Amino acid sequence: MPEEEKLLFIAVVGTLLLSCLLSAGEPPGGQAQSPPKCPCGIEAPILEVPIASFRVQNANMAEALSQLVSADRKHIVIGFEQVPQAEGQKAGPISLNLTKVKLSEVVRLLCQADARYEYQMVESPVAEPSLRGSMIEVHPKGALENQSDLLNTRVRDYKVDADITANSAIEHIQEDATELREALYRKAEEWRKETGRQAGGVPGSLISGNMVPPRFTLQLHDVTVRQILDAISMKSIQMSKQGPDFDSSGRGVKWAPTGWQYDFVIAPDAPTGLGGNPKWEPF
Repeated sequence: MPEEEKLLFIAVVGTLLLSCLLSAGEPPGGQAQSPPKCPCGIEAPILEVPIASFRVQNANMAEALSQLVSADRKHIVIGFEQVPQAEGQKAGPISLNLTKVKLSEVVRLLCQADARYEYQMVESPVAEPSLRGSMIEVHPKGALENQSDLLNTRVRDYKVDADITANSAIEHIQEDATELREALYRKAEEWRKETGRQAGGVPGSLISGNMVPPRFTLQLHDVTVRQILDAISMKSIQMSKQGPDFDSSGRGVKWAPTGWQYDFVIAPDAPTGLGGNPKWEPF
């Protein structure tokens, strides 16, 4: 190869190598950054939801999160497990006054203000990868590893296929999740035998209005109660995005996404045999 051609070949190769090295690094000035990711590598768009202003004064965590959800009910969906407490007990207080922040910053500061809590982002629950959406779960520290926590009860099969709302599915979790229902029954029976007293009935949910909800269908296998609740909320997100915006009788209706709340009210003499009363409700 003539000397001139060798020099030209070296110059071309050098230019290509330099181009590759520059493209591997961050370009000067930078392009738009990718969405932030949680430790497991899943994109977390909900954490980027902008909050124009958020102010709470002497609130507990339930009140603060409820106000946060009401700021943008269409995009902010939260699963909240409250620290067990006695009837009428109010923890806190939390006081914040924020403007022009992201949702992630608000939740971080709330958990900093009440250090008993931590949070995680949940997207497409392990239970059902096809459910697209994202939500935030706030729970007591260590709750995910607490084997006595009813939300960690493992359920072999869960199925709902009815004209109900996501709210109703959440409220009836203790009836529809077989292993949870059986566990609650066993504890109540143990209490009855030990005390010789009869347990009272469990109050049902109140249903208002006369609109028939769209068909709500969800089938899960080998999941925890916590994952079921997350999946119900994800389903509500999916339904709110996809429609149809009609109930099963054909009337126009729009159902907003819904989160969930789990409370365990401490009551040593409760007929549940659990030392308290569990309660699931929409959030």
